Amino acid sequence: MDERILVIDDEWLMLDAVKVALDGTGIRVDTATSPEEGIRLFRKRPFGYLSILVDNQYRQEDQSVEALGPMIVEKIRKINQQVQVVMLSGDYSPEALTSWREAGTDKYLWKPFKQEQLLVFIQLARDQAKAAEGITDDSDDIFASSAEKMALRKLGLIGVSKSMGEAAKRALEYAASDLSIMLLGETGTGKELFATGIHENSKRKDKSIISVDCTRYKDKTDLFESEMFGHIKGAFTGADKNRIGFVEAASGGTLFLDEIHHLNHDAQAKLLRVIQNRTIVKVGEHRETKVDFRLVVATKPIIKNMVKNGDFLPDLFYRIFELDINISSLEERKEDIKPLILFFNEKWKQERKITFSKAAYMQLKKYDWPGNVRELEMVIKKSLVNAKTEKVLPRDLPLEVFEKGHLEFSDMQPMYSLEKRQLKERTRLILRALHLSENNKKQASDMLSMKRSTLNDFLRKNKLLNISNQEVKSLLIGN
Repeated sequence: MDERILVIDDEWLMLDAVKVALDGTGIRVDTATSPEEGIRLFRKRPFGYLSILVDNQYRQEDQSVEALGPMIVEKIRKINQQVQVVMLSGDYSPEALTSWREAGTDKYLWKPFKQEQLLVFIQLARDQAKAAEGITDDSDDIFASSAEKMALRKLGLIGVSKSMGEAAKRALEYAASDLSIMLLGETGTGKELFATGIHENSKRKDKSIISVDCTRYKDKTDLFESEMFGHIKGAFTGADKNRIGFVEAASGGTLFLDEIHHLNHDAQAKLLRVIQNRTIVKVGEHRETKVDFRLVVATKPIIKNMVKNGDFLPDLFYRIFELDINISSLEERKEDIKPLILFFNEKWKQERKITFSKAAYMQLKKYDWPGNVRELEMVIKKSLVNAKTEKVLPRDLPLEVFEKGHLEFSDMQPMYSLEKRQLKERTRLILRALHLSENNKKQASDMLSMKRSTLNDFLRKNKLLNISNQEVKSLLIGN
């Protein structure tokens, strides 16, 4: 299919500016000088455009100017919920931003704009269109390859996306090794399932995998030492018998440390010695006990910044970072929502014959899933309870999902939410510019039509000033 965009604007200069900006990109530009003409063109090919650029203000026959942008966006959204809609305007007021967002606008392009800014949005539209195709096309030929699908099945993972397929294939390859593996991903993305799958496909599968939640050891080094390494009777008050620690219990098998970035420095140092020496000393005992385990850890991408800031020991980090696997957030692999819905629906429907309506499914796709797969499972459980018929309808979804998948613009806190949305939008755009410029601050500031000092101030304020190219890519995925 040809790549096209539609521009609805009553100024010929603006229409020409868009055409010039996209000259040589291979993107066709259809134009309309009135809302009526724009909607008519869009109806002819409702799923044929990458992006719709909509002017906010239009001159009427009596020469008065009327802000018709939100009305046009609402009509577009009734025809196609997925297409990217960009508002063209010079109005920076909170009232305008609120009305555009409520109408369904995705992005804002301030007049006059630079070519690089438009190209960034077009690339985002391409990414969005690709994700939408992945969700609605059941042919599977644009999803994970056959080898990646096999890896997903062998690891016991639910998904069809390319990113999950690649992660699963890598995990299956790493399972044969005895090197430490770091699973990088946000909360609820399925890191523990990956760890279990790696163990069950390793040469250690006949022994145990011991899972440890490191969040319980915040500033509790004594508890960490006792539970991880074990203790002997009488080692401290309450130690009425000998206890084998988690590390010794995992000997011969796999030790999985979840949320390892929560360990304090003392606990990190003690863990480092065990990894280096492959021995433990139980609390209250002086002799060393040999241990043989395969280490898998899970953490959030912030751990790399923690190393830079001195909050996580570099020596330990590089010991546990021998192999790494990045697990995408659910927002970045929305094609996985459908198989996950089917899986959780079957798991939680009990005796009821109930399915998810297409309308409810479309609503779930619009939500940004901050809690990832774990949150999706919770939503499925709630929705099945709420359903009054044999189908889950949009009204049966939890409120935060039902309201266009976003809480930001509730009547409760409009200004706070608007500021939050603006910050997220600005951060994403800046990260995208840094990614396209390969982290060149000057080129990025030119793309954004922003003073370099302003860009540096923003990056410094948000602790992004000295991040690497790889960290930019990782943060872009997370935003």
